[in-house]
Amino acid sequence: MNGSSKTARTILRGLAALIVVCCASPLAALALPVPPAMEGIDAVDIAQSLRINGVPTRVRVFATDKPLAAVLAFYRTRFGARRVETTLKGWTVVSQRQGDLLYTARLRKALRGTEGTVSVSDLKAGLAHLGRPLGLGLPAGSKLAVDVEMTDPGKRARVVTITNDHSVETNAAFFRAELQSRGYRVERDLPVQRAGTQGRSLWFAAANREAILVVSALASGTSVVLNLIETTDTER
Repeated sequence: MNGSSKTARTILRGLAALIVVCCASPLAALALPVPPAMEGIDAVDIAQSLRINGVPTRVRVFATDKPLAAVLAFYRTRFGARRVETTLKGWTVVSQRQGDLLYTARLRKALRGTEGTVSVSDLKAGLAHLGRPLGLGLPAGSKLAVDVEMTDPGKRARVVTITNDHSVETNAAFFRAELQSRGYRVERDLPVQRAGTQGRSLWFAAANREAILVVSALASGTSVVLNLIETTDTER
């Protein structure tokens, strides 16, 4: 494995740490095209199957010694005059829709060269999942921010991020009861007190399942990230 591939996998592990929670049923294997990558860049798929807010998406992560200007120029040319380009929290995002498919490159300068992701999403297939039940009880008034589902050999995962106006303690108590009703037991319950952040972190376990709940106070309201992972037969 070359240096760029090793770096890409390091970035991948960081991204994967944010993406966890078990799916109600396995996702179908992706039948999406390979997102375009610049020649000489080794991109790595994040998961065999991935849905972001219900939309089937294939995401590849990469790191390269090539400068940001060169990689950005490649995607500007590849996506053409009809591309949409913006900046978001230090990332340059370039995208183009081709029929029912949306291609997106997300790029930023790294210590050496450029790092980023390139993805393709099936917007038409995602319509079938609009308005589907979440399959999880939520506190009243909660707003769903992110819902990501992943399937890899031996593992299914899902991450749900919500916001609401309830206190940290109210949210922690609600999800403790919700998960215990589904057969989980509390393994750890710790305060979160990082610079500028206060909240609670709870770890749960069940047969072939685990869950991590992080509840954080925001300047206005509360953020809840619920991670669940299910180990399937191939890893037992």
